[in-house]
Amino acid sequence: MTSLTLADDNTQALDLAKRHIQAAGAGSAHDQVQLRQLDWLHHPKRLGSHLGSLKMYRGILGSDLAYTFTNAKELARAVAYLLQPQIGRFVHVGPVQHDRDVKYLQHFLREGYLMRLDDDAQRFTLRTQTFEVLDKSEIKLKETVETPMEAVVATHHPQYDGVNGDYFFPVETGKYDEEETKVWLEKENRRMGGGRW
Repeated sequence: MTSLTLADDNTQALDLAKRHIQAAGAGSAHDQVQLRQLDWLHHPKRLGSHLGSLKMYRGILGSDLAYTFTNAKELARAVAYLLQPQIGRFVHVGPVQHDRDVKYLQHFLREGYLMRLDDDAQRFTLRTQTFEVLDKSEIKLKETVETPMEAVVATHHPQYDGVNGDYFFPVETGKYDEEETKVWLEKENRRMGGGRW
């Protein structure tokens, strides 16, 4: 059976999503649409039973999420542990802007979790139209805005089996090349943060 889980760390956003689902007449599809509070900025290992209560997913879609080092690091970790091996696919979509670079996210997915990424971020244009209501039977196009977008697509390494992350992911084992480009994947000092990321 196919299902959809909408996740957010904000309960108000989840309540709004629930009202939209009900207004759209999808209330009867309770088993197909689930809402879960999840703050992926907290380490999945530290989320304990909260993360354990979430299943692994065939697809994870994120929009406009991770542009800083810290956010990218934690999002990559959450994705690595929540995405099903072999068949799972992660897609992150966001606007192309100079201050919204996905390089950290791409690096952590590829080097830290050995995920397979499409060679380049896929680019496309999002067209948003705003309409003005003139009367009950007529509307007029008020504005069209085109926003350049890009999507990062990732899948798990074929040797990841869904349970061996502690022994497979370089960010968990600390086993990676000591090249300058990878050295910042090193595990945090246990005295500083109480363990691995």
